[in-house]
Amino acid sequence: MGSTVILFKIIVTNFIIATLFLSLSYQGPLDKIVFKMEADKKNGSRYFSVFRDDFNGSLSEQQQFHEYLGNSHNISNGILTIDAKAHSYGHLSHNLSINPSMIDLRLRHVIGELGESWGPGIGVYWNTSSSIFYNLAKSGTQYYIFFVYYHYAKYSACNMSIAPTGWLDLRMILDGSVSLLFRQNLETWIEFSCGNLLPMGITMSQVIIPHLEENSSILIIGKGLMEGSLDTSSSDEFDTIYQYGTGTKGTTEIDSYEVFRLEDDSSATTSSISSQTTPAVLSNSSFAPSALSSQESNPSIIISTVAMELFPGLLITLVAPVIRVRRRQ
Repeated sequence: MGSTVILFKIIVTNFIIATLFLSLSYQGPLDKIVFKMEADKKNGSRYFSVFRDDFNGSLSEQQQFHEYLGNSHNISNGILTIDAKAHSYGHLSHNLSINPSMIDLRLRHVIGELGESWGPGIGVYWNTSSSIFYNLAKSGTQYYIFFVYYHYAKYSACNMSIAPTGWLDLRMILDGSVSLLFRQNLETWIEFSCGNLLPMGITMSQVIIPHLEENSSILIIGKGLMEGSLDTSSSDEFDTIYQYGTGTKGTTEIDSYEVFRLEDDSSATTSSISSQTTPAVLSNSSFAPSALSSQESNPSIIISTVAMELFPGLLITLVAPVIRVRRRQ
């Protein structure tokens, strides 16, 4: 009897120690394994995910890649890799038949030059006179978060310096006004703040979002800068280069991006969905969002939750042989 109790205690203790070790030590991008939907609650509303691409499948008809001569891209093992000259374009354009309320992007700089205005990030194009771009930039050894606002042939921009980064999450919120957030290596979200946008001298709250009146937009994921000179009403507006030289090449990896809508639905229930392998076709008629929770994806919480779900079955598996041995005795 005594030996059975001791054996049982050893088994349970080892399992608890192993669970705690995993939850404290794992720092990887867990949404590749267990994807917990995340969102911020605002005024009793929720963000609903309408599209997510983690690059585990082929591109849809709404997605097209644009790249300058000599630049290249590759999709492998759930990562979009872009090799492009610093001051040139190399991006995925995504035609949306909805107006996004929030966009998330996860990326990291691997090697080489990034560029500044042409740095990799999130762009939203509404028409030939209005667009915004939120990106990672680098000048010398200094990294920046960069924001560019284009409105009727006028540029306004500002930047915020950050420490050298691994994986960087950029979040653009467009529900009535523009809010920009970022976080490094799954840490706490930080609000992007840089004072006035120069040279126009306006604040973020004065950025005009025409998607309130229009029914569609084009999402830009990667490198590009709008000049507004082509009058094409398409993402070709971002197919530009720096006229005094494109610079040397650099490599960026993009893990995933996600598009959200803001819906007033206080009765919506929290759910989680797995990242899709084939991008969905977005249309107003087929819009069927999944509800989001207001929690962040936390490695410790996720692993501990999985461990607790597995514990009963594992416990039965481990204890059953001990019970049989006891009966034989």
